Amino acid sequence: MAFIDIQNIPHFKSVNNSVLQFDLNESFDLDALENYRNAVFSFNSTTYELPSKEGEDDVADKEMLPSGSSSLIGMVAAQSRILRENFEYLKTQVTKKNIERTLRDKKRGMQYDKLRHKERCTEFDANVFRGIIPVQLNRKEGVYRWIGRLNSQIEAEKQFRQRLRLPNRLPIFLSVDENFFPELPEEAVRIVQNAWNGGSDTEVFSEDFGVKIVRKDLKTLKGLNWLNDEIINFYLNLIMRRSEQNDSFPKVYAFNTFFFGTLSDRGYAGVRRWTRKIDIFSFDVILVPVHMGNHWCMSAIDFTKKSVLYFDSLGGRNNSCLRLLGNYLVEEHLDKKKSSYSVADWIFDCPAVPMQMNGSDCGVFSSVFAEFASRQCDFQFDQRIMPYYRQRMVYEIARRQLMI
Repeated sequence: MAFIDIQNIPHFKSVNNSVLQFDLNESFDLDALENYRNAVFSFNSTTYELPSKEGEDDVADKEMLPSGSSSLIGMVAAQSRILRENFEYLKTQVTKKNIERTLRDKKRGMQYDKLRHKERCTEFDANVFRGIIPVQLNRKEGVYRWIGRLNSQIEAEKQFRQRLRLPNRLPIFLSVDENFFPELPEEAVRIVQNAWNGGSDTEVFSEDFGVKIVRKDLKTLKGLNWLNDEIINFYLNLIMRRSEQNDSFPKVYAFNTFFFGTLSDRGYAGVRRWTRKIDIFSFDVILVPVHMGNHWCMSAIDFTKKSVLYFDSLGGRNNSCLRLLGNYLVEEHLDKKKSSYSVADWIFDCPAVPMQMNGSDCGVFSSVFAEFASRQCDFQFDQRIMPYYRQRMVYEIARRQLMI
């Protein structure tokens, strides 16, 4: 017997070989309904085979009758009527869904306009064309209450603008100051090749600040490897040494890579004794490396500029870090100086910085951030100098001295 293969028609499926269901989704179009209707019309022009009765042996002698035969016309007519009704119903559903989609978009637009006017408009053009609305004093309200109400509205406006503010981003490629990136000498190339392609991983290449740097550590600077704590701590110590030996540079102190984690986990009590022999308030710049599990960042406390800045080469913000460091300054001064210390007029920010273009150079970026911040210089570099700087760090660590 010939049947219509409903399964091959898009958006349709049969259940228990009797019930037709329609899959109405976002990708639906009227072509599917057209195919469905054509299948119904073709049903009437098909030759049908009479079902065989039980006990019949001569299967080859089955009688073939046209679709208009009286034995089948009732069944075909009933089936066609059902299919036409399904077609009209589905067509109505499609129209209804299109109307709902249109109303949904209009409803969202109305909700946005309502929210914008409720929270006060933040678009420049809208503020300009709205014109100046005179502010009238409510005599019953009182002057002070009226001023307080206006101040609360202004504060709400500031908070709303802050929520909508886009993160600052610098261009991918920046102007690179060649004076900060001198050419590596031939000696540096030999040291780098030996460190990366030599023998035992336990061979010591540099020893200072109570730390031994072995070949395994220097290999973290090769290719796209991630930097470890030993490399970053050693490099920060080189920055401190430079500020001690050269008075033309700001006076710098750098915490090691474990300081911020301890401060975050245990509070000020956990790091209180870390500075028992150090007066951090006698320095110009304090460097604080921040390790976020699998990502390196750098913070800088600048006493001359009264700022606490957080540098993330992925463009992230870390307000909790800024808050922790601000509270640390207050508690440290109270503990060591026995007097209060205010950071109310300080700047706490996560400024726009050069961005890394891969998932491996965050440690190198953080080291360069620290080096530039220690000189209180603007960041004049980008991703292009990272391969150079990896080799330069190997050379500087092996020599135990920065190039500039």
